[in-house]
Amino acid sequence: MTNRDRWEQIEANQRELREQLKALDRKLDGLRDAAGILKRDSASLKEGQRNSFRNLEKRVEELDSLKEKVEAITERLEQKIEAMPEFLQEEVNASVRDIKDSMEAEFSGIRKQLEKIQIALEQDSGMEKSLAALRNADAKLDKLRDASRISNKKLSRLSENILYTNDTERKKISTFYELYDSPDFTEKFLGLISGLDQEDVSEIVKIIARQKMIREETAVGYDLFSREEKEKLYEMRQYMKTHTLQINDDLFCYDNYFMPVNHFEASVFYYKHGIECVGDCSFLEGKDILDVGGFYGDSVLVFGELPCRTIYSFEAIAENFSILNQTLEINGVRNCVPVRTALGDSDGVAQMESGGSASSLVENYAKEKGKMQEVPIMKLDSWMEQQKGAVDVGLIKVDIEGAEQMFLRGARKTIERFRPVMLLSIYHNASDFFGIKPMIESWNLGYRFKIYKPCDDTISREVLLICQVS
Repeated sequence: MTNRDRWEQIEANQRELREQLKALDRKLDGLRDAAGILKRDSASLKEGQRNSFRNLEKRVEELDSLKEKVEAITERLEQKIEAMPEFLQEEVNASVRDIKDSMEAEFSGIRKQLEKIQIALEQDSGMEKSLAALRNADAKLDKLRDASRISNKKLSRLSENILYTNDTERKKISTFYELYDSPDFTEKFLGLISGLDQEDVSEIVKIIARQKMIREETAVGYDLFSREEKEKLYEMRQYMKTHTLQINDDLFCYDNYFMPVNHFEASVFYYKHGIECVGDCSFLEGKDILDVGGFYGDSVLVFGELPCRTIYSFEAIAENFSILNQTLEINGVRNCVPVRTALGDSDGVAQMESGGSASSLVENYAKEKGKMQEVPIMKLDSWMEQQKGAVDVGLIKVDIEGAEQMFLRGARKTIERFRPVMLLSIYHNASDFFGIKPMIESWNLGYRFKIYKPCDDTISREVLLICQVS
């Protein structure tokens, strides 16, 4: 089945679902009308019951009053009978017995009336229960109608063209295909998933399967996102679209963050580097964050909300470093120290390809060749020695376009000493994706690992390896 056939099948399924929702809506209207009639009838019946109850209550009050009078008269008669001569007592007693019999008959009628009242009250209680059930049913009808509206909205969203169209990523993942065709792929795959939770293994399998799905695909758009993913994509796109504002040519705003350029990446600003996966960040109190690959200062803004002491942001490209400083200034950031150097596995200078967010020390497959720029480079361990104990590392974020393993080799002593939480980008090439976790595991530092992939319009970009000591 071609991609077009699959999409036409989806549209047909959506049309069928719309018709089903319309039918459900008609049934809901019918139920609501029936409920209205039942409510009117029950209200009329209940009003009639109330009138009967009032009449019965009035009758009971009259009978109670009569009973009290009869009892008073009987008491007086008994007193007078005792004072009568014996020849009159028998005659009077006979009259009193007749009166008592009459009263007994009358009160027998009263008891029957009371029984009727009790039955009526029980019926009224049943009616109250019925009306309560009716109100509950009416509330459920409202919920069903709301659910129908939500389903229609979701269906409209899914009708939008949420397809995979990322040509940049198609070029970037060419190194993955080379590994998939190699004889040691099985070994590398098993090494990557070893010790991971089931949900992390599932994420890795999904990423690789989708990479293979688009390998030979030439269609402009490819339908590979799940319905849940499409919903999340829609929500993310809508939120970012409606919360981003251009104030002037040199000032842009997203939520409460300001930047001198319009570059608000969802992985940073919407998903915040997956920091929620780390859990309670109180461990950062009094500690420092190393932002390796500072770019325009976007990560600094997000990390500034964490309870850290100082953020050290490392950026080597001159243009990016200038924008980073502007970002800090317009946001009033005071706890960030920008450092203009690349971090790798050597000290000195290096040639770096300048390509905006894709500037890298290693070959970049995603964009056209950029200008080469000579930049200072240091090992993190060397930089830490220069700080003479002033930096207490609690968290390291690394996104340096495929040079992550170079960084780790030059940062091993620091990592072994502080064992910080690490957010490591592993998506730039197959070597990082499959090699970074085994590298850190070989150091035996007690790290546990999690795979984090934000829901965006890619299948393997922005994947993080989150490292945290147990």
